[in-house]
Amino acid sequence: MADPERVSEITRVTGAPISLSLAVTDDVNAGGNTAGRLCWLQRRQLMPYSRTEIYCAQLETSGRAVRSKRLLKSFNANEEPSYGLIQDDDTILWTSLYRKVYRSLNPSASINVKGVCCSNGFQSMAIRNICKRSMTNACSYDNGRCRYFCLPGGREMAHVCRCPDDQPNCITEHANSRLVDYTYS
Repeated sequence: MADPERVSEITRVTGAPISLSLAVTDDVNAGGNTAGRLCWLQRRQLMPYSRTEIYCAQLETSGRAVRSKRLLKSFNANEEPSYGLIQDDDTILWTSLYRKVYRSLNPSASINVKGVCCSNGFQSMAIRNICKRSMTNACSYDNGRCRYFCLPGGREMAHVCRCPDDQPNCITEHANSRLVDYTYS
């Protein structure tokens, strides 16, 4: 269990959190800076109804502070999302509560992508990347040579190594490496 004195609040939500997703790599196709983007589904009470929303926040490289936060989508009662929320590059995908589909949104272009039907309803999902570039940031190769956690630094390909909260004797490593320094396999 983490030491309560070392736990800090990253952001405050205005409703009840339903689902959470953290992007750990950048968008390799569009060149976006999505590493460290934290997205969540939340339900908040707006009398007399409740409303479900998707928010996203870009974290600082420390992973302990928010650089920017914004509302991406508000749902009406007919399109209520389920608990499934994931990210793939710059696209955010979620499952529907009432229909056998999943939906997606690309925040850069603000274009909803067509829902895809599945054989039965589902509450969660996962993405398995098969044919992407083998290296997307400095943390992709050998965990950035970090002992514990590697946090990508964005377009500059720098990264920061962090220690878990329950390791008080751990020394935080800082690294400013480039992908060209690593060998590709």
